[in-house]
Amino acid sequence: MAFSYSIPKTEETKIDSCFANLISVCSSKEDFSEVFLMSREIHKSKSIIGLQIDVSIKRKDRSRPQENYYRKWCGRFADFCGLTPDEMHEEMLFKTFGSEQVETKMGIRRRPNKRSSGTNTSTYADLIDALVRVSANMGFEVPLPNSWE
Repeated sequence: MAFSYSIPKTEETKIDSCFANLISVCSSKEDFSEVFLMSREIHKSKSIIGLQIDVSIKRKDRSRPQENYYRKWCGRFADFCGLTPDEMHEEMLFKTFGSEQVETKMGIRRRPNKRSSGTNTSTYADLIDALVRVSANMGFEVPLPNSWE
């Protein structure tokens, strides 16, 4: 879910207020500098027609411990099965998110319905659950993780 909000350049007080609010919540020197430079660019440019703000919900991405755990055990399970780690990762994506058959110039290819990039901690946990479940069914034990934090 996302939306955009536009402020015409003619409404300078709204633009100034928006930038003042952004500057007040900047958590780093780099963010502050970027906001300040953008504000200056809008005020001095003849060709800019206004400011557009895109708003969307920020979700927590998968955690580094989750990814480290998954990659370690996915690689070991891949060795057990005679696959490369990338091949095993694809198989886990198919098991977790499903797949579709796509006809290409190179023939029919199977693609996962969703990739792991951009997943949140909950969705990535589904991928890990699939790894644990599938490996157990094939006689390979993946130890359960302690936590993700």
